[in-house]
Amino acid sequence: MKRLTVSVDDVAALRYGLNDSDFDPVQYAILCEVAGANGISLTLTNSEYGIQERDAQLLKKLYKTFLNIHLPPDPQV
Repeated sequence: MKRLTVSVDDVAALRYGLNDSDFDPVQYAILCEVAGANGISLTLTNSEYGIQERDAQLLKKLYKTFLNIHLPPDPQV
């Protein structure tokens, strides 16, 4: 059976680019879970426009299904 995994990286980029806290990747992920998504995917980086550590920690606590975290091969992350 196929699974639907939704990436929340672009929502974090919109939050930074538009300087608007209404674009919350955590809220988006929870809405996707309620709507039937099987998993959430995110990329953890040092840049300010991506997913923040706070977002990743909240998703780890709140999200109940599959969580896929991409980590770049950078020792500073």
